[in-house]
Amino acid sequence: MKKKLLTLAALATLAVPMHGQESQTTLGKFSLEINMTGSYAYHNIKEIGINENLGYEFVPNLQALAHYESTIGLYDDDNVKTHFSSNALGGGLAYKFMKSTDGGSVDARFIVAQTIGGCDWKKTVYDAGIQWKMRGGLSPTISLGFRHENSHTTGIPNMNIVYGSLGIRL
Repeated sequence: MKKKLLTLAALATLAVPMHGQESQTTLGKFSLEINMTGSYAYHNIKEIGINENLGYEFVPNLQALAHYESTIGLYDDDNVKTHFSSNALGGGLAYKFMKSTDGGSVDARFIVAQTIGGCDWKKTVYDAGIQWKMRGGLSPTISLGFRHENSHTTGIPNMNIVYGSLGIRL
């Protein structure tokens, strides 16, 4: 019982507005970001791609994310070069744990996505990362993270990837 009560209390603190928080309009609670992502080679596959996140801040500092990504896995083994493409759709949460006076922020993000459509590389993606938005308004972003890709395609192994990305966020 104590464990449930403690968990409920911890979640309730997320919903309490911070002192001095400026009010936002409904439109001001939305964010849109586009990122270019790349990773090092793992199992002879280098992954590059683009992803988009549409976020809505439903309580102060906590955002729900709708996520779309299009990636290509560049495969090179024994001088055989090819690529595998995938498109994934998913969702996640972002928690803003640092804010600057000029509107910049640092977010912790957790995203789960599943491939859609007739793609070469079918997989489920579990992603955890940190994103730095440099200032308010339209701003460059830098992200670092870790992702586990559970492959559903024969011949392509599961992957654990450390990645970096550059993007813009409004």
